[in-house]
Amino acid sequence: ASGGGGGGGKFSFKSTTGAAKTTTTAAAGAKTGTIATKYSFRCRPQDLFECFTVPPRACAYTQSGSARVSPAPDAEFSLYDGLITGKNVAVDAPKTLKQKWRLRDWPDGHFSDVTLTFEWQADKEYTLLRLRQTNVPGDAVDSTKQGWMRFFVERIRNVFGYVKV
Repeated sequence: ASGGGGGGGKFSFKSTTGAAKTTTTAAAGAKTGTIATKYSFRCRPQDLFECFTVPPRACAYTQSGSARVSPAPDAEFSLYDGLITGKNVAVDAPKTLKQKWRLRDWPDGHFSDVTLTFEWQADKEYTLLRLRQTNVPGDAVDSTKQGWMRFFVERIRNVFGYVKV
């Protein structure tokens, strides 16, 4: 699972930490898993939402001019030179973004379901991002979770200064 990530570095969704929560899909007999986690960012929900839906912002943290994102329902997206692709399923800006999402090296035609929820925490003035990703291939749960942290959360925090709360 590697591809161009810009900046000359090699992009990889690999992890050696974290436990996988897997289930077996009865019809196909394939194991899939779920990622459910949350992250804090010192910014408004709209600012963070735009990191996933506005091309110049996505190009900035992915360090790639080829990042394609959109706030439109049914719009396709592509990040990290096509390593991550998918389609927006439902958009309720700046509260919720639901997507069909896949990594290039997953089985052909296999998409996970991603829900990103952007919650303003008025008492401490930050946004809580809730991530729920279901139907992740079982052997890719840990590396995908690590990839979210490394290639989305950390990069958005570093590029835009939206520090952890």
